[in-house]
Amino acid sequence: MLALGRFPTIEFLERRGFQFQQMRKKCPWAWR
Repeated sequence: MLALGRFPTIEFLERRGFQFQQMRKKCPWAWR
């Protein structure tokens, strides 16, 4: 956790991808 804000890590990408999938499930009309 030294440079999490400087470059994206695998964990960060996984979390962002998970959140993106959740948002896509909630609002499928917003992502075409």
